Amino acid sequence: TKTIKKCIYDMKELGAKAICFTGGGEPMIHKDFYQILSFTKENGLDCGLITNGSAIIEERCDDLINNLNWLRVSISGGDATSYNKVQGKDHFERVINNISILAKEKIKKNSNIKIGLRMLVNEINLYTLSKLVERIKNIDGINYLQISPNQFSNDEGKFWNGPEVANEIKKTEEILKLSKIELLTSSFEILS
Repeated sequence: TKTIKKCIYDMKELGAKAICFTGGGEPMIHKDFYQILSFTKENGLDCGLITNGSAIIEERCDDLINNLNWLRVSISGGDATSYNKVQGKDHFERVINNISILAKEKIKKNSNIKIGLRMLVNEINLYTLSKLVERIKNIDGINYLQISPNQFSNDEGKFWNGPEVANEIKKTEEILKLSKIELLTSSFEILS
């Protein structure tokens, strides 16, 4: 924690404007995460967080809302089965519930924090995208859903650019049409 705080202080001194907490694991499970988050904000840096959403707890929502400019939940599937197959954990319902709790607190506090979800689309979770959208479309406080190609694919974008993905994106757009949630998509191309 001491080393992290020194790095944050040094980055501020070097002119950094913002920090995103992310990584090859869940940043919120660090024992001093909330202390580090507050320290970062107190030092005048904007803060973002990429999380899997499983460690969000109601008792700490104020800390997230007060210290973050944005939070994005990486979600592995649109239902419990696909989520478990991709993530290897049965946390789907917990994550959806945690997003709902955080979004409700955001509205209650009239906060400007941006809350988003991102799903890397693959053959396992593609056909659950509409299920996810049905689950989140009425959660007030979610700003966006981002769907992106699985960058670990070696098919050179064929799946992402194929008709199955296009059909599911179209279904998703229809479901979200009356919602306040913005749909963001990515492209996939090989540059040579």
